[in-house]
Amino acid sequence: MGRVFSQLGLTDAQKTQLKQVRSNHKAALSDLRTQIRAKMQTVRQGEQSGTFDEQAATQALTDTAPLKAKLMSEEFKMRQEMLAVLTPDQKAKLDQMRQQWKSGAAQRHAQKG
Repeated sequence: MGRVFSQLGLTDAQKTQLKQVRSNHKAALSDLRTQIRAKMQTVRQGEQSGTFDEQAATQALTDTAPLKAKLMSEEFKMRQEMLAVLTPDQKAKLDQMRQQWKSGAAQRHAQKG
């Protein structure tokens, strides 16, 4: 997200606010990602050793679902807080950039197919 925001002409105050928002969410995001990786490590180990345990894999996936939901929620909250820092003009520019990326991605996808 840093590269995106650098194209919006942020003020120093906005940059400071965005850094603070990221800092406020960093620990929670890191903790959730660590928990998800730990749960999925069981699946990867079984895959690599050739002794895939479907029951263990299913349990690991079941255990990660609520963690992934929490992660998505935390990321959403962070994005909303970051958007609140932007001016209406900056938000409009961000929306325009998103549309350009989407159309570019659709074109690249069509070329592959």
